Amino acid sequence: MRQRLRILTAAGLSALLLAGCAASGEKQGQTEYEVYFLSGEDANGAAVSAQTCRVEEGEETIQVLLDQLLAGPYESGQYSPFPQGTELRSWTLEDGVLTLDFSEPYGGISGVDLTLANSCLTLTLCQVEPVEAVRVTVEGETLPFQNADALRPADLLLSGAEEEPVYYTATLWFPRTTGEGLGVEYRQMMLIEGDSLVNMVFNAWLAGPVSESLAGPGVQDCFLLSGVAEGEVCYLDLSERFMDLLQGTESEVRLRLYSLVNTMASNLEGVSAVQLRVQGESLGSQAGLDLNLPLEADPTLEKS
Repeated sequence: MRQRLRILTAAGLSALLLAGCAASGEKQGQTEYEVYFLSGEDANGAAVSAQTCRVEEGEETIQVLLDQLLAGPYESGQYSPFPQGTELRSWTLEDGVLTLDFSEPYGGISGVDLTLANSCLTLTLCQVEPVEAVRVTVEGETLPFQNADALRPADLLLSGAEEEPVYYTATLWFPRTTGEGLGVEYRQMMLIEGDSLVNMVFNAWLAGPVSESLAGPGVQDCFLLSGVAEGEVCYLDLSERFMDLLQGTESEVRLRLYSLVNTMASNLEGVSAVQLRVQGESLGSQAGLDLNLPLEADPTLEKS
């Protein structure tokens, strides 16, 4: 995870844009734009850098730039910020806001990685004259842990001095291998500006326990589509593979569900219940539990 980030001042951002951006170079029916990717560690600690893309007269500029972004850089020392398999489902431009809808892999990134991916999109596409801001969705849904709904270049975290990380000790609940209740394990995580605690706690739970006396969720290739805490409820929308967790005896399924609910409630201030959905759909009744409603945490399930 990259940590070399700081907020650019307005002057610093202007300098970056003027230094290389520009739809200012027009040559024989071509317009030059800068396409931004992750940069290798250079002397200035830059997190992103640009390469030139020429758009021919008559071509759809936004589509050409998007194609170049997803194709990846052609210069050495630059890297794509997008997960493998990311596809653009659609884009629309309305009142200066360019909405980009990506496939599921984009929803698997968070924190600084998400900030950098959004930065590359925003810096690249806000060069196009009608585009004032960029909004990103995944499978039609907004990622709630993003810093802003629509991003403008002035909103971005880019590069610079080292930020001090914040260390957080997460309380993780897992079923006991004996099948009798839940056990608790603690794990230290490092958070920096832009990280989502909801996403980091969920991923720590999904990775499973260290102790051999505890059992992991047993879910492979599952990821969080969106996660947000509002009041006493944490809302989690999960990918389809989460349904694998619901396989097994009623007792096993109940303990797995409560292990997730207790984990989120233990780490998110004020949260006492979790509303679970899979790709936006309710889970109905599972293992004798009504999952149409938020499931309340149950700390009495802890067994030593």
